[in-house]
Amino acid sequence: MLSHTANPASVLQQLAASSAPAGESACALIQDGRTALLARLALAKHAGHTLDVQYYLWHDDETGRLLARGLLEAADRGVRVRMLIDDIHLAGRETGWAALDRHRNISIRIFNPFRVRAWPSLKRLIEVVREGGRLNHRMHNKAFIADQSMAIVGGRNIGDEYFAASPLANFRDMDLLALGPVVAEISESFEKFWACSFSVPVRTLAPVRPTKRVVRRWYRRLRRLRLARGSLAAYAEMGSEELRTELESLLGRLHGGHATAVYDLPEKVGGNATSTVTSAIRSLADKVSRELLVESAYFIPDERTLAALASLRARGVEVTLLTNSLASNDVVAAHAGYAVHRRRLLELGVRLFEVRSRVARLASTVSGTQAGSQASLHSKAAVLDRQTVFIGTLNLDPRSLYINTEIGLVVESAGLANEVGTAIEQALSGITSFHVKLVPSGGGGNLRWSDDEAGEVFDDEPESGWLRKLLSWIYQRVPLHHWL
Repeated sequence: MLSHTANPASVLQQLAASSAPAGESACALIQDGRTALLARLALAKHAGHTLDVQYYLWHDDETGRLLARGLLEAADRGVRVRMLIDDIHLAGRETGWAALDRHRNISIRIFNPFRVRAWPSLKRLIEVVREGGRLNHRMHNKAFIADQSMAIVGGRNIGDEYFAASPLANFRDMDLLALGPVVAEISESFEKFWACSFSVPVRTLAPVRPTKRVVRRWYRRLRRLRLARGSLAAYAEMGSEELRTELESLLGRLHGGHATAVYDLPEKVGGNATSTVTSAIRSLADKVSRELLVESAYFIPDERTLAALASLRARGVEVTLLTNSLASNDVVAAHAGYAVHRRRLLELGVRLFEVRSRVARLASTVSGTQAGSQASLHSKAAVLDRQTVFIGTLNLDPRSLYINTEIGLVVESAGLANEVGTAIEQALSGITSFHVKLVPSGGGGNLRWSDDEAGEVFDDEPESGWLRKLLSWIYQRVPLHHWL
């Protein structure tokens, strides 16, 4: 890990030193899309030494290009920039990343890459069949680390829909801005992934090494970036002082407390490491005594998870779960994997809520054009006894628990726990979610979806068309559980 003690402290290092209690970590909840985007832009704008970013997805859309421009401008100032991106959706986009990698201060690596770059292609399909065991394991981590003094960890990938900037569909999500000793732990995680054998320099993957002309074209495209949509265009023009003001506003909402970064080792991809994040979550759940609030985009419980929930309920713990409905879930197969367990969850006494698909207030808008967009849940958060919070990348499904690598922050802070708990409770209202209940009947009970405020009641998956219902019915009868 690099040390910059001989260099003057950057703006971020000064802000971190003055904002976090001495020797203690501090975290601020980032919930709305606007704050999430501007916080990352502010870290890029004010970084003085290093930027390390690690993401599962980085889209080539307006917010993706805006943040890429921020990294390029930082590199132009002399900041060392390292990017680590999973290869799951990178085919055909290597040239742009390889061009950025040509900058003297930017290094880009791709995690667990496909050897065959062309997609769709027969050769790529053959590779998937032959090496499916390796390629099925993906790096689901998301971290944005600046000057080893501030870091953002949470559920968001980089793309319009993760910052409430898409006119079609937007996610509700949660991140934490972290300061203090925990940032060193997040940086340690990045270093392990960066140095591992699964991380390959992008220049070795690109089908054609970009010429100087191509590199100049890509740099010019980013440096002259002009965005057309509403507030996004204004954010693209924000200067250092404006972004610093936004960051300082977020720092004013910090909660001090003991924070720990929990993360899987990259060796999990090769089957040579245990699921560290999974073990940490289960250990935390064992200690709950009164209340467990969970917000999970993809909730597909295995037998161990169901047994843990049964144990909690037997001890009198109130368990509340917020997840996607069939209408709001962006992966129908994932909903099917959850739907087969709904009745058992309700029989255990779990309070079950599903997000509505048409909710204007679910995700704060960025450009003002998203009022009619579809809403979906993407966050992964838990609040334990209003004392401890987990926010990270781990979905409660087999893929996150056992296959992909994940990262999250465990924070012991009553203030933060109350803030996150309140945010989850607000999303349980009839405006945002349906309350799923088991209504007694001759056959033992039927599912009912209700809007507790408006008094609406539905006997079948609300807000969902017949095709989604049919696909879910089919997926529920196919043995895909371990792959979801």
